[in-house]
Amino acid sequence: MMILKVKALLVIIFLPIVCSAQIVFEDDFERGLLGWEVNNTTSVQIIDSQNSKQGKVLSLTPDGNVSALIKNSNQWGSLRIEGQLLFPKNEHNYLGFIYNYRKSDQREDFGLLYVKGNGSYIRANPWRDGNVSRLLYEEYKTNLEEDQAIRIGKWHPFKMEVVNETCHLYVNDMQRPKITFELFELKSGKIGFQPRVTGGGVWIDDIKVTSIKQHSYKGENIPLIKYEPDSLITKWEVFGPLKK
Repeated sequence: MMILKVKALLVIIFLPIVCSAQIVFEDDFERGLLGWEVNNTTSVQIIDSQNSKQGKVLSLTPDGNVSALIKNSNQWGSLRIEGQLLFPKNEHNYLGFIYNYRKSDQREDFGLLYVKGNGSYIRANPWRDGNVSRLLYEEYKTNLEEDQAIRIGKWHPFKMEVVNETCHLYVNDMQRPKITFELFELKSGKIGFQPRVTGGGVWIDDIKVTSIKQHSYKGENIPLIKYEPDSLITKWEVFGPLKK
């Protein structure tokens, strides 16, 4: 009797794997604030927007130092955060975009770009242990005008991309950032939002955070600012004395 032995040949076919951007966090605020670190529960609340399309939204009300940070976002590396914002009333208000937030027993530090609602502009305003520093970056003030202007009572899309210490902020136009800020030196930390210290509130909705490798915008910095240290004043000039 002849025994025929058949050996099975296992063929493994390697197919290319298409890696899409990984979504690490999403929140439409219909299920509470479990994914957030809130430092003031009376000023950071989920409310009914009275809009069937939006449903429930996150309301940020000024009351001193108020913030809502996304839990574990300091572990995600470079990322993109997308969502919508609305200023419900025409009063002094803004939405601050917090990035690279760090807190220790001694101090609290974070980068901040903020959109002013009733003024329709963006400022760079990094904080060092609670010290406002926006006046150091007056040249970065960016006005939002014409079809890009902030409208009170209207929802506006936004996007923030953070890679290392550099932040790109988009409002309305999702193809070209309104401001590219690279002067905040901390390279990692949590992300979140902040209302104005005093004044009117702001609403946000439909937050999505995606892990990225690099900024999507590859053009020149906005605004295009080139510092020339050699042109700075290197000596004092005195005039006077003055009687008045």
